[in-house]
Amino acid sequence: NQAISYSQGPDVLVTSVTADAIGYSGVSMHMEADLTNVGGADANDFGARFHVSRDTVSSPDDRALGDAPGVQSAGPGITVHFELDVPLPADLSPGEYYILAEADPTDAVNEDSEGNNFGVFGPFPLGVPAPDLTVDGISVPAEARPGDAFDLHWVVRNLGNDVATGVPYSLVISENNVVTASDRAIF
Repeated sequence: NQAISYSQGPDVLVTSVTADAIGYSGVSMHMEADLTNVGGADANDFGARFHVSRDTVSSPDDRALGDAPGVQSAGPGITVHFELDVPLPADLSPGEYYILAEADPTDAVNEDSEGNNFGVFGPFPLGVPAPDLTVDGISVPAEARPGDAFDLHWVVRNLGNDVATGVPYSLVISENNVVTASDRAIF
């Protein structure tokens, strides 16, 4: 009598992918992936890589966004989690995109099947590039009298993903922190 034994090797599968609901070219986007070892042996020292794509299938025209920090190991049936915050390429055109998560992109694990190494999030809209200006601070004298000259200093920050040029602004005097039509413009 002869016994034949077979054991399945490791097989890392992307079981979920999530990301921000909307993206902007040139602006950081948060993405996460859960990877599960559905094989029968330990999977050691593997990572995850994220891509942005116009469709749900990995292809040469997809753009690699980067590898999640670190590597992990997982025994059979164990799920591990990867996260990445990375700017989307600045030259992406507005439209619908997908985030693809790739398990074991460096082939650290000798898997029986490499065909199940991608998971998909999306579609998500890639917003139109636009500036988003906010006043971070303003300094004014504690007191001023009618007719006095005084200095004003303010800091404006662009939170958007496009350059803001030739932006008009005005300064008003108000009795409170709400600008209304009855407030007087001084510049």
